[in-house]
Amino acid sequence: MRRESRHERDDRELNELVGELRVVLPGATVLFAFLLTVPFADRWDALPELEHAVFFTAFLASGLAIVLLVGPSAYHRLRGHPYDKHGLVRTAGHQTIAALALLAIALSASMFVVGSFVYQRTLGTIAALVVLTAALVTWFLLPLARRRRAQREGRWGAGQHDAAHGS
Repeated sequence: MRRESRHERDDRELNELVGELRVVLPGATVLFAFLLTVPFADRWDALPELEHAVFFTAFLASGLAIVLLVGPSAYHRLRGHPYDKHGLVRTAGHQTIAALALLAIALSASMFVVGSFVYQRTLGTIAALVVLTAALVTWFLLPLARRRRAQREGRWGAGQHDAAHGS
């Protein structure tokens, strides 16, 4: 187990978080940009009311995800000095997890709308459930299961425990 001070751990975790945000934010932004164009398409009015409602759910969820993903930058800028890196890392970590949940909703809702439009509502529903399940398993269940296993096997250090639980 690596021994590091709280300051060193905060530095490392902030660097890791920035790297993660560099991966997630462009994808969320592209999804939001695509969703911005959908209501202006020629065949928008041909979509049934349910698809309009699900589309708006995707649009809202992707917009909220972007707000949460950009949140750490605003926090850092507005918080100012004295710099609270530990608080930033904790807050940004929670915001990123919430943003991932919203992105899972936005992606699956988008799959429903597109699948329903291109084929039929049944296929849209199946596509949405497949994407939602994949996101939940890979983004949430797998990491949490591995963390729980590491805790049971005693491979979870005190520093990791503190960072994972926001304390």
